[in-house]
Amino acid sequence: MIPYAFRNQIIFASLAVVGLFSASCGDEPAPHVDMKSGPSISQSPITTDGALSGAAIPTKRAGQISGRVFLEGTGSLASRKLSVTKDVDVCGRTDKFALDLLLGPENGIGNAVVYLESAPDGHNETPSTSERQLDQNECVYDPHVLLVPAGATLNIKNSDGILHNIHTYSLLNPAFNTAQPKFKKFISKTFTTPEIIKVTCDVHDWMTAWIVVHDHPHYAVTNPNGAFQLSGVPPGNHTVRIWHESLGEQARSITVAPSQTTTADFGFPRSG
Repeated sequence: MIPYAFRNQIIFASLAVVGLFSASCGDEPAPHVDMKSGPSISQSPITTDGALSGAAIPTKRAGQISGRVFLEGTGSLASRKLSVTKDVDVCGRTDKFALDLLLGPENGIGNAVVYLESAPDGHNETPSTSERQLDQNECVYDPHVLLVPAGATLNIKNSDGILHNIHTYSLLNPAFNTAQPKFKKFISKTFTTPEIIKVTCDVHDWMTAWIVVHDHPHYAVTNPNGAFQLSGVPPGNHTVRIWHESLGEQARSITVAPSQTTTADFGFPRSG
């Protein structure tokens, strides 16, 4: 079963995508799945958030789960270019594309969240609470999907030197709607409860990001090829969940052997 927090928030997030996505599209809306491209990010497999931040591996016999998240079927999908309608001298320096379905080679899906449904039994490891950063650079949130441990400080940076307005949509953490003028380089926030939070900018309506608040270290975000890796996973049976802002979610039971790598690929059906 999906955790109560995520079950409610995913319902909310789905409604938010339907109700608010048209405001972030720029021009006319495109088919739900007909979206990809955007700024390139690291091509290497994205490892467990806890491992990246220095969280201790719970046991020397721990294994790992690695694989890909991909769009089923053949053929590429058209990119959808967004219209820059404000602060063009800053926001229009580069073309802007929708990031709600970022596809790489062989239709790998970037920006999918892969995680263990719950912390393994008998292990109380927690993710590092080192600071995280969400940047606003040329009127794009970077990264598009950001993992933030519960209790960690999130620094929201304004690299553009223009007015932005950060607007979050959440149920379990206090939502905020805060202006960030050009003279205010950073705004700091802390989230205490796991959930998936949509972020928009009320000044530039094409800007969208997602903050994934979590309370254990076994989380990862796929790279543009759809690759992921969860490290330091104790041996045993685990439920692995995949969440994607446009395609929904999946869950699967996976057995991890001691000191071994278990491979698991997740395919999402192509709609339309």
